[in-house]
Amino acid sequence: MKKIVEPVQEITEFIENEEIYIEEIESHTHYKNCRIEMRFGVKKINEVKFENCHFEIKDFNNMEFLDVVFINCDLSNKDFSDSILYRTRFETCKLSGGNFIGTVLKNVQWFDCLLSYINFSDTKMENSLFSEGRLNESYFQEATLKKVHFKNIDIDEIDLKGTDLRGVDLSEATFETISLDIPLAKGLIIDYSQAYKIISLCGIVIK
Repeated sequence: MKKIVEPVQEITEFIENEEIYIEEIESHTHYKNCRIEMRFGVKKINEVKFENCHFEIKDFNNMEFLDVVFINCDLSNKDFSDSILYRTRFETCKLSGGNFIGTVLKNVQWFDCLLSYINFSDTKMENSLFSEGRLNESYFQEATLKKVHFKNIDIDEIDLKGTDLRGVDLSEATFETISLDIPLAKGLIIDYSQAYKIISLCGIVIK
């Protein structure tokens, strides 16, 4: 896997324990324990770190996140559809039930995050890493995945229907069952111990 480009973080300001409107978010700023609200919305957030922040915002759709880091933030059930995320990292965040349909993601990292029931269908995802945490019962239908690696993460019952899996690496993920289209699985990278689980999807019985 190509090395992921880390977010550029030249932090010069620190704001803690305040209520902030997203329209007031400034680049090069670390926000900690802040409550983030919205008046009319913004289109781009650049070089910002959010740590243990509470977002009173449901819709992040059609936004652009560039060089942004989220640490220990609850983003469950948020709508990121049709957004762009570039050089963005999520650490120990909750994103269960999130909507990322139609997003473009490049050099995005997810470390120890709760991503159950998240929807990445119809996304364009390149050079991204899912590490630790849970991604079970999530959706990647009709997605474009290029150099995407799943490492030490639970992906049980993940739905990859309609997605070309060439070059996708599941060898270090854990699962009992997944959904995929066998004709699109050519080039999928798996561990030897996972082979029987994939073979069973073909209807082949192993004695």
